[in-house]
Amino acid sequence: MSKRRVMLIDDEAAIRSTLKQSIDWDKFNMEVVGEADSGSEAINVIDGLLPDLLFVDIKMPFLNGVEFSKIIAKRYKHIKILILTAYSDFNYARECIEISNVIGYLLKPIDKEEIKNYLRTVKFEQVPEVSVDFSDEDTDLHVRIRKYIEENYANTYLNVGAIAEQFGYNASYISSYYKKETGISLSDEIFRYRMEQAVRYKKSGLKMYLVAQKVGIADPYYFSKCFKKYTGSNFKTYEVK
Repeated sequence: MSKRRVMLIDDEAAIRSTLKQSIDWDKFNMEVVGEADSGSEAINVIDGLLPDLLFVDIKMPFLNGVEFSKIIAKRYKHIKILILTAYSDFNYARECIEISNVIGYLLKPIDKEEIKNYLRTVKFEQVPEVSVDFSDEDTDLHVRIRKYIEENYANTYLNVGAIAEQFGYNASYISSYYKKETGISLSDEIFRYRMEQAVRYKKSGLKMYLVAQKVGIADPYYFSKCFKKYTGSNFKTYEVK
């Protein structure tokens, strides 16, 4: 049976480190496949990580845990969410109670035994196998998807899940289809197009935080990482050609 894939989303590196190191994930047939320090970053990387379980901090910059969890519940029905919250923020966290994907709350400081109890409930559940069968009706879908990216790249919430929702398919199907038709993954296509526009805005002399907003990445710190990955240079030192 495939391992459950876990993603940690918290703006405190110490909390993410504690979660990774204090739990014997193998014992629960799980593995930590990635992390993010903001909801904004998580939206952009989640499609490449394919997690089954998320640990989500309720208070994060740029996109808080409540709004993030609502987006996940709408786009990814199978992903389970555990909310991380301080006692003083618990009433705020209860806004998540009606979000179907949320399976529980963990108060900080984290109680290791409480985490284990939740993990046991998630462990007998099977990881669904996805079968993709492309139909002839989808022959021009990749062209429409590309156009949609070009028209919506500035939307902070744009990712594979959003595109799947827009075109009426599930995320696994739309991602596999796009890779088959174009040779590039859909998440990479979104990333590439955003960075192309970022370079264009850089040439116009805009400051980094404004460029980040214009290409749909609300978190300037995450944007700076993306820009360096794409260009090989920091935003400030990038030479405009």
